[in-house]
Amino acid sequence: MSSSSSPMLGKKYAGCSSEERQKLRQQQIIAAGIRLFGSQGFHNSSVRAICSEAGLTSRYFYESFESTEALLIACYQQLMSGFRKELLQTLKESTDINDFINKGLYCFYREVSNPAFAQITMLEVLGISESVDAIHMNQTRSFGLLMIDTLATSRFPVSVPRARLEALGYSVCGAMAFSAIDWMKSGYKLSIDDVVANSRMILSGVVGQLGAL
Repeated sequence: MSSSSSPMLGKKYAGCSSEERQKLRQQQIIAAGIRLFGSQGFHNSSVRAICSEAGLTSRYFYESFESTEALLIACYQQLMSGFRKELLQTLKESTDINDFINKGLYCFYREVSNPAFAQITMLEVLGISESVDAIHMNQTRSFGLLMIDTLATSRFPVSVPRARLEALGYSVCGAMAFSAIDWMKSGYKLSIDDVVANSRMILSGVVGQLGAL
């Protein structure tokens, strides 16, 4: 077969390859999903509505996602990945455990002050399917372990069984999540300073108890 009759794989259009354009379309759909899932909810967001929001046809939706559930997972993972990067950077910049608690809480509640982030990561992912529940639980465990490992090892040695520390981390994450949901549902009635101060008391209490073990 002559080269003139062969398909031009990876041909560039407007400076972008076909793969790059596909990734751009995928990101457009994820951004649209975050806006719609975060404002009107997962169950009220159809493929048609998402494509309209993204300015693309349904053909391009199914190019990247097999269902709205798959898109919800992508939106959730992108939001949580961004938050994790911010939190890890905060951890690196913290000078001591109290500084970590304070900066970490502000980092968390700044993210929660974005209603779309709070709605998707704390409410919309619940009860969709077993696979989505598992992804959400794994993320919660991951953050719980990060937090409790930092609290337990950065200030003093703790002779507590690992399983107990992990359970403590999940419990603290649950408390923070319910605090965040309540703050969002109230229309952010309290100031971020007040919400951080309330949560700081919880984490400071955990640190104090760990130090006594």
